[in-house]
Amino acid sequence: LTRVHQTHLELPPLSPNHVSELLKHALQMDTEEASSLATIINDRTRGNPFFIWETLRTLVDRKLLSLDMDHYECRSNEQQVSQELARVGRVKELLLSKIVAQLDPPTIENLKVAACLGSRLYPDILQYFVAPEPVSEFLDRVAWHGLFTFDQQHNCWSFTHDVIQEAIY
Repeated sequence: LTRVHQTHLELPPLSPNHVSELLKHALQMDTEEASSLATIINDRTRGNPFFIWETLRTLVDRKLLSLDMDHYECRSNEQQVSQELARVGRVKELLLSKIVAQLDPPTIENLKVAACLGSRLYPDILQYFVAPEPVSEFLDRVAWHGLFTFDQQHNCWSFTHDVIQEAIY
């Protein structure tokens, strides 16, 4: 089983200026483009760092944010970004649509069961509910997709973020 050390951090929401600075530096955007995209993203995420990360990943996956590594720049189309984010709806729906697109139906059903079992998932208990595969394979797959992480303090697995558990539930 994949076991990764985790640290729990409580992060306050980022201000629109911080989101703009993040985009400017992380994506090598000019100030005006970063500020404009930050406004759209901040409106959608309310400055939640996890939501910002997931939104950016989605925009890259859907080719609405293109990274040109040869010239160290990022390009986006504000209108397309706005339309896509409005179409998707809330960040929970965005996460759920990504999860459904990545995983097969039996894994999704097992995730639904896991979401009902609570925030701490113990393999010896989970094995009675995960079908039709061994629990270790299920845990490895969902950990690889970034949905679960191993909690060494409690010697159990948990969803990487409460919102993922809520979206699946």
